[in-house]
Amino acid sequence: MNMNAGTDLKKYINVGIPVVVAVSVGCLLLVLGHTPDSHADAPAVQSTDTVSVSSVGENVVRVQTEPVRLEALQSKIDVTGTVSFPSDESVKISPRLQGRVRQVYVREGDYVKVGQPLALLDSVDAATAQTTYVQNENLLQLAKIALDRNETLYHLGTPEVTQAQAAFDQAKANTAFSQDALDKIKLQAKIGGFTQQPLADARTAVANAWSSFAQAQANLDAAQPAYDRMVKLVDIGVNSKSDLEAAQNTLTNAKVAVDADQQILTLAKQSVAREEKAYSSNLYADQQVRAAQNTYQQSQLQQTAAAQALQLARAAILTNLQQSQSDYKAALANFQNSRNAMTLLGNPQADGSMQITSPIAGVVVERDVNPGQVVDQSQMTPWQMFVVSNNNTVWVEGDVYEKDIAAVRAGQPVSIHVDAYPARQFSGTILYVAPTLNATTRALDVRAQIANPEGLLKNGMFAEMSIHSGNSAVSPVIPVDAVQHDADTDYVYVAQGNGVYVRKNVQLGVEKNGSYAVTSGLEPGQKVVTAGAIFLGGQVESD
Repeated sequence: MNMNAGTDLKKYINVGIPVVVAVSVGCLLLVLGHTPDSHADAPAVQSTDTVSVSSVGENVVRVQTEPVRLEALQSKIDVTGTVSFPSDESVKISPRLQGRVRQVYVREGDYVKVGQPLALLDSVDAATAQTTYVQNENLLQLAKIALDRNETLYHLGTPEVTQAQAAFDQAKANTAFSQDALDKIKLQAKIGGFTQQPLADARTAVANAWSSFAQAQANLDAAQPAYDRMVKLVDIGVNSKSDLEAAQNTLTNAKVAVDADQQILTLAKQSVAREEKAYSSNLYADQQVRAAQNTYQQSQLQQTAAAQALQLARAAILTNLQQSQSDYKAALANFQNSRNAMTLLGNPQADGSMQITSPIAGVVVERDVNPGQVVDQSQMTPWQMFVVSNNNTVWVEGDVYEKDIAAVRAGQPVSIHVDAYPARQFSGTILYVAPTLNATTRALDVRAQIANPEGLLKNGMFAEMSIHSGNSAVSPVIPVDAVQHDADTDYVYVAQGNGVYVRKNVQLGVEKNGSYAVTSGLEPGQKVVTAGAIFLGGQVESD
C-alpha cells in the first residue's frame, strides 16, 4: 500500500511540474508580450515603476481595480491590560476593638450585601461600651427631668420669688403713695395750708391757760378769807384745830394751782410767740415738706431693696435653670457619643459580642481571620479581617505608547475582550490618563472603567482593550488588498489605462473594516489594483 502511494505521488509530481511551469511561462509571456500593436494608442512608458500589460494578460491574471474614495474612518488604539477591582470601591475591614473571633460567616469569593454580618467577635471593650451607653442614657433621662422641673419653676415662680414679688409690689405702691403725698404737701405749703393751724393751737392753749389761771386765782381769793376766818374761829374755840388744818390745805392747794397755772400761761404765751415767729418764717411748711420727702425717699429705698431681692430670687432660679440646661446638654452629648460608638461597633450585646458587618455590597476578596483568633489594630495580631470590593464596575489598566498618546484622553469610549468570554464585548470609558510616562516601559498608563453588572470580569484577568479615539479627518481610503509590502515600504499599483500600471509608494493611516486610510501618495478618483497585483510585481519594463 505504501508503494502504491509513492507511485501515485511521483505521478502527480511528474504531471504537476510541467503544468506549473507552463502556467508561469504563459503568464510571463502575457505580461511581457505587450507590443505597440496590442495597444497602438498607449503612451510611451519611461518610468522604471511602470508596468504594461496586454489585454489578454489582464484577463488571464484577472486584474481588478477600485477607485480611491474619500472617507472618515473611526480610529482606535488596541492595547493589552489587566482587570482589577477599583481601589476606591474596596474596603479593608479591621476590628474596631480588641477581641476574640467566635465565628466567621463568609469565605473568599462570597457576595455580601450592605450590613451583612461577616464575623462575630467577643470583646470586653464592647461590653464596657454597652454599659457606658446605658449609664449615659439614664443620666440623660435624669438631666431631662431636672431641666423640665427648673423650666416650670422659672415660668411659675418659687415661693421665694412669689414673696419677693409681693414685697416689691407693696414697696412700689408705697413709693407711689409717698410721691402723691409729697406732691400734695408741696402744693399745700405753696398756698400756706400748713402754717395757720399750729399758731391757732398755740393761741387756744393761751386762752385755756388764762381760763385755768383765772379759776385758780378765784379759788385762791376764796380760800384766803376762809382760812383767816377759820383762824379766828379756832382762836375763840368755835372750830377745832382740824378744821383749821383743812382750811390750811385748801389755801395751800389754791396757791399751788395759781403758781402752776401761772407757769402754764407763761409757757402758752411763749408758744404763741414762737408760733407767730414760725408763721412769719414758714418753718412748719418746710418741716412738712421735708417730712414728706423723707417718707418718699424711704419708700424709694424700700422699693429698690425689694427689687434687688426679687432679682436675686429670680437669679437663683435662673442660675438653676441655666445649670440644668448645661447639664442636659452635657448629658445629651455623652449619650450621642455613646450611641455613635455603639453604632460604629455594630451595636454589641450586653455580653460584649458584636457583629462585624460589611459597609458596602460586593465580593469578599480577602479573608484573614479564623474562629478563635485574637484581633485588634496593633501589629501583634491581625488588624485587617476582610477586604470587600464592589465589582459592579472594574478597572482595566493598559499601556499606551508615545505614538498614540495624542489620541487618548479621559472620557473616550473603550471596549474590551477577555479570553474567558471570547464572544462577549464589554464597554466602558477612559477614567484616568497618567500625567507622565512609565520610566521603564516608556508608555502611558491608562485606566478604563468597565461596567460589570453580572460580575463576569474577575480581578487579575488579562484583557484586550480598544480605545475609540473618534473619527479621523476625511482622507483617501483604499482596500487592504491593494497594499503591497517591500521591506519597510508600502506601495500600490495605480491603473493609468490601456494596460499601464504605475507603482506608487503610500503612507498608511488607521485600518478598519478591511480599508486603510492613506495619508500621502494617492488622490481621490485614482484606480488602484486590488487583485492580480502579485503578477505585476517585479515585471518592470525597462527603457
